[in-house]
Amino acid sequence: MTDLTVADLTQTTLDGSGVFDVLMRANRAHLENEYDKNRIKGAEYATVYLGSMESVMRASLEFLLQRQKISLEAQLLEQQILLAQVEVLKANAAVDLVHAQIANTQAELAIIQANALKIPAEIALLTAQTSMSDQQRLNLIDELQTATLQRSKLVQETENLVAQELQIAEQTLLSTQQRTNLAAQASNIPKEGLVLDGQKCKLDAEFDVLKQELLKSTSETALLTQKNATERAQTMALGVDDDSVIGKQKALYGAQTAGFSRDAEQKAAQLMISTWNSRRMTDEDTAHTLENKLHDSYVGAAVQKMLTGVGA
Repeated sequence: MTDLTVADLTQTTLDGSGVFDVLMRANRAHLENEYDKNRIKGAEYATVYLGSMESVMRASLEFLLQRQKISLEAQLLEQQILLAQVEVLKANAAVDLVHAQIANTQAELAIIQANALKIPAEIALLTAQTSMSDQQRLNLIDELQTATLQRSKLVQETENLVAQELQIAEQTLLSTQQRTNLAAQASNIPKEGLVLDGQKCKLDAEFDVLKQELLKSTSETALLTQKNATERAQTMALGVDDDSVIGKQKALYGAQTAGFSRDAEQKAAQLMISTWNSRRMTDEDTAHTLENKLHDSYVGAAVQKMLTGVGA
């Protein structure tokens, strides 16, 4: 179907083939016929002509639109017919599929019925297999536990092997280093022998020097010991011979100390006697008392102490 155009309505000529052209020729023929028969007057002719032209134009447009609508409806109907035919084909196919499914279902039902006859025997077999499966499950649990223990043991052994491998690698590295060090030491042995000979000579010389220093230290130790004894004798009363210089000095110091003591005793006794004589000469009434210690016994004791001190 083609789209509507102006040419379908009119070709803008009196003898055109458009719908409006054709209808206007028919309308004009009728008007001329009525005019010739004096049914329409001259003044009415224009009014009737314009009214009829508008009617013809409206009718032409309605005709074209209706024709277009009818054409479209026809095409739609054709499409609907085709669609209905497709649906019929699909319905037929669905029916065939249903028939096939019914046949398949019937076959499966027959199989199920046949299998149903086997169920009691299979139940008995499954019961026996269940008992066996329980024992197998227990056996599998034991095997799983054993496998777990073995796996743990293998893991531990693997770790131990890795540690041993690392230790062996370290020992190999250490042995290599030791061999290198020993080779270096072996190459240095002749040089070290010469060095050791030189060190031995040096040590012998140092030993002789040490012996001399030891003898010197022994002498100095004896001298220091004697000095220590001398110094101790100057501060202590032990370890000194009476005939030694220190011993005689100590005896002299002791005699001097005793002399000072005797002198003090003599001076004290002399003082007491002089005091007594002076007081007696100035005051015959002066009496000796226990307080002034001028009694004859006290005077005698002082004199006796003096005599004892001088060895008389």
